[in-house]
Amino acid sequence: MQSDQPEEKKPETQAGGGKNRKPPRPTRIGTGGFDDDWGGKISDLRRYDLDASDPGDLSSWPMPGLVFTEIRSVGEIRSESDAEVLRRGSQLPPRRLPRMHNLAEVLTQLHAQRANLAYLIIGGKGRGKVLIGVTSPAPSSELETSGHSTLVSTFQNIYCQINIDDQLLPSDRVQSMVRPLTTYVGCLTGIPSFGDTENDTTPSQPIETILSGLERHHFGVLVLSVPIPSAYNSREMLAVEDQIERAKEFKNVDKEHKRKIDYFLELEQSYLKQLELGAQIGSWQVGAYYFARDRSVFLRLQSLLRAAYTVPSSRPTPFRAHEFRGLQEHLLQFGLLRNQRDDEMAHIMQSYKYLTPLNSQMLSAYIQVPAG
Repeated sequence: MQSDQPEEKKPETQAGGGKNRKPPRPTRIGTGGFDDDWGGKISDLRRYDLDASDPGDLSSWPMPGLVFTEIRSVGEIRSESDAEVLRRGSQLPPRRLPRMHNLAEVLTQLHAQRANLAYLIIGGKGRGKVLIGVTSPAPSSELETSGHSTLVSTFQNIYCQINIDDQLLPSDRVQSMVRPLTTYVGCLTGIPSFGDTENDTTPSQPIETILSGLERHHFGVLVLSVPIPSAYNSREMLAVEDQIERAKEFKNVDKEHKRKIDYFLELEQSYLKQLELGAQIGSWQVGAYYFARDRSVFLRLQSLLRAAYTVPSSRPTPFRAHEFRGLQEHLLQFGLLRNQRDDEMAHIMQSYKYLTPLNSQMLSAYIQVPAG
């Protein structure tokens, strides 16, 4: 891609979509304009435009230098007491492990290292495979070993035991594994939810549900994530805080639209909490695909994804699974769809049409590995 074409820049370094625009400031109270359109502002955050969307011409940014590694299993997360036991040369006591681990801590460390991430599930024989590809900021000649070593060292820092295949799989090799499964392709947008975590003491494991529900079937899920620089996250927080402040001012004078303003404030405050956590553990721009060889398996996979990740309380942007033509070529080049929304957005991190900003905790709902 050429540096003199700003619209071609990769998503993680240009969260505003390459237009170099600042978040538009709302109009003053009582003057009409942007701030009076509460229905439009709510629609922007809930992404109702995607419910009846014609994708048109799609474009994507292929993630460069990906080298994949199969993650077979990981052990329990390390603790300070574990480290002391291991220093004494003793064995760790047996513990009951979940079937799958989410990787929130791994994602936080990878974000700090500015690593691009590709997570791939391939179903087929048995319960399928989990592959992870990482690219790190390094000279091109060092990309393969740098990405792999970054991944392995990160896992070793967090988990007591890891079972990672020593064989490195270049992107063209993985592409040949994926291509036969891409007869039907869809994409995922919105926030994937773990479910009702406040009332449920047992964390849900949606990837385990999907693997169990489609055991021995041919399908796949690909999640591509690039780190959003902290400067963009901070700028977004300031824009959201400004929107909240001005909405509260309107609430005192616009009694007719009080309910809509209250709902808008709920959505903005949820988004602000997401960004505040992202400032601590990292925010990502995320694109995801799901695909299958047979139509019946594809529809079953779509149903499992919606059941696993959709909850009524999802804020601000609900999870959606979309199916439309033209996605296969972008999936096979491990491309992040970089089409932009047509409307002017107050939130620069939400300006991509088919990408979703997620913090590391939210992203870990997608990215899980088998426990061993």
